[in-house]
Amino acid sequence: MLQFRVVAKDSGEPVRGVPLAINEVSEGTWKQRFDLSTDETGSANIPYSPTTTRLDVGVVAPGWTARFATWWTELDGKIPSEYTLRVDRQTNFMGGWLRSEN
Repeated sequence: MLQFRVVAKDSGEPVRGVPLAINEVSEGTWKQRFDLSTDETGSANIPYSPTTTRLDVGVVAPGWTARFATWWTELDGKIPSEYTLRVDRQTNFMGGWLRSEN
């Protein structure tokens, strides 16, 4: 299990209640999960299979720049038991439809 913590890069404050995007490769099969979020301390426990060869955990949430941490057991060795991800606040965002290339 990975104890994953998300904090604001500028202040170190916990990022509370953000959904986590989790991708796990185990025995050649990709598994995607979006069912976990950080708690009041900015933490979440991420379970993964002992046969996991790749694990991606990240934040994709309004107000925060998308950021992931990735571990490849073949390159990095084992997945750590604890990790802190520092995310930037998203201060400017634009959305809409591209109507014309001009």
